[in-house]
Amino acid sequence: MAGDPSGGKPSRLELEWGAGDTLTKLKGDDERVVLVVRNVDVDRVCQLQAEVFYRGKKEEEVALTRLLLGHDRVPVVSGSYKAPGRLMQGIQAFLSRAASQNDRNVYIVGADDDVFEALWDDAEVEPAPTPSPAARPMALDELLNETPPPAQLQETLALLEQRFTGTTKEHRLVRQMVLRAADLDVTVLLVGDTGTGKSLVARLIHENSVRRGQPFVEINCAAISPELFESELFGHMKGAFTGAVSDKPGLWEIASRGTLFLDEVGDLRLDHQGKILHALHARIIRRVGGTKDIPVNARVIAATNRHLLSMIRSGQFRSDLYFRLRQLPIPTPAVGADPGNFSHVVQRAWQRVTGDPGRQLPEGLVAELRSRRWPGNIREIKSVLVNLQALFGMDNLRVEHLRELLRFYEQALAPGSDAGQDLTRHRFECLGHLRRAEEVVHACKVALRPIDEESRMDAASRESLRMSLGCLRDDLDNLCRQPALFHGKAAYDAADQLGQKLGYFLRLVGKDDRETQRHWRMELTPEIERTLAVVFQEVQNVMDRMP
Repeated sequence: MAGDPSGGKPSRLELEWGAGDTLTKLKGDDERVVLVVRNVDVDRVCQLQAEVFYRGKKEEEVALTRLLLGHDRVPVVSGSYKAPGRLMQGIQAFLSRAASQNDRNVYIVGADDDVFEALWDDAEVEPAPTPSPAARPMALDELLNETPPPAQLQETLALLEQRFTGTTKEHRLVRQMVLRAADLDVTVLLVGDTGTGKSLVARLIHENSVRRGQPFVEINCAAISPELFESELFGHMKGAFTGAVSDKPGLWEIASRGTLFLDEVGDLRLDHQGKILHALHARIIRRVGGTKDIPVNARVIAATNRHLLSMIRSGQFRSDLYFRLRQLPIPTPAVGADPGNFSHVVQRAWQRVTGDPGRQLPEGLVAELRSRRWPGNIREIKSVLVNLQALFGMDNLRVEHLRELLRFYEQALAPGSDAGQDLTRHRFECLGHLRRAEEVVHACKVALRPIDEESRMDAASRESLRMSLGCLRDDLDNLCRQPALFHGKAAYDAADQLGQKLGYFLRLVGKDDRETQRHWRMELTPEIERTLAVVFQEVQNVMDRMP
C-alpha cells in the first residue's frame, strides 16, 4: 500500500511477486511507497534477492527509520504491530522522516494476518481505468496464449494433453497452468468438484518440476481419523501414545525434497489447520511426543471440492492458511464441461477398471452414460463401471445391464417399490453377495500357495498364513450369516462347509506340519475348487433370471 505524511487512507495494491521488475517500476515513480504484506509472505518477498534484502524483525522499541532508511535495495522487515492504527502511525511517522532526509525508495513492512486483514478492509480500492469502447476483456487462457511456453516445452504440453484430456478452453488452461506451476515451485491450491482429476493434476505438476526425482506423497485429509492425523502427517516418537511401539517418520518428512499433496484440505479441523500453517511458514515439523524440530522442504499442493471463502466467513477455515495455500490456484473443470471428450474419458476409466488397455466399452453403454447427469464426475462414473464389471463381467455387456444397474441403485436411494422391483433388487443383492464370496474363496486359494509338501514352514510363514487365513475365514463366516443372499442352498452349503474346514486347518497350523500338509492337499484344496465351481454356477443362475 502507498502512504504519505498527510495520513490518508492506504490503497489496495495486488502485485505478482514472481516478477522483479515490479519493484523496479515502483522505485522509478516519483513518490515514497511503503508496501504492507503479510508476515507469512515475507520469506517469498525475500526470494527476490537482487532487488531486496531482509532487515530482520522490528522490535517494539526500534523505530522503522533505523531499519529502513539509507539503502539502495528495497529493505524488508517483519512487523510486530498488534493493531492497524499503531502500524499506520508508525508508517506515517517514518514517511515524514524519509521526506525530511529526501530518501526515496520502496519499503516493505510485514504485518500479522489480523492486522493486515483490518487494513485491507479499510483500504481504498483504486478505480480501474476506463476501457476503450473497442476493447474486449481478455480471458486468462488468452493472455497465457500471448506468452506461450518456450519451444522445448511445447512437446511437454502435448504429452500433458494425453494425460489430462479435454478440448475446452478450461482444460487447455489447466494444462498451461500445470507448466507454470511446475516451473515456479510455489504452493498450489487445486479447486474443483469431486472426480475432476485434482489428484492427477497434482501428480503432473510434480512430474514436470525439478522435484520429479523425489517422492510424491499423497494424504487424504478427509480419510484419516482426526486423532491419528498429526501422527500420520508429522510422525511420532516411541511411547508417545498407546500403540506407538517405535519411532515413525510422518508423511511430510517422508516427502523430503519432493511434493506433499494434501487432498480434501477443506475437511481439516481448525487446530490441524494451524499446525499445517506453522509448518508451511517455518519449514519445520515436530513429531508427536518429540522435542526436536525437523527441517522440511517438501513443496505443498493442496486440493479441495469445498468453497473455502464461504468456510472462512463461517469460521470453519483459517484465512491465513487459505492465502498461504492459494499462491497459485488452479480450477479443474467438470466432466460435463467437455461433451466431445466424454467418450474418451469413459473408455479410459473402463480400461483402468478392467486392467486391459485395449478393452472398449460398447458405444451403446457410453451413449447411455452420456445421457445422464454425473455430479460426482469421473469418480462417480468409475464407481458405476466398477459395479458393472463386478456384477456382469467384461464380455457381452448390453445397455440393459447398465440401465438395470442404475435403476437398482436409484431404487435403493429412494425406497418404496412394487413386488417386481423388490425381486429385481433382491437378485442384485444376491449377485453382489455371491461375487464377494467368490473373491474371498479365491483369496484363500492364493493365501495357501506358499505351502510346499517338501519343506517345513518357518515360524514367520506360519504366523503370516494363520493371520491371512483367519481374516478370510472371518469374512466367509460373515457372508454365511445371510444365507438368503446366496440365492441357492447349494452355494450357501458349499461356503459354510469350506468355512468349517478352514477352521480345522487353522488349528493344525504350527502344531503338526505333516498333518497340515495332508489336510491342505486332501481336504482343503478340493473343497476350495468345489466351492468356486458352485458359486460360479449360482452367479450364472442369477444373471439368467435378470430382466
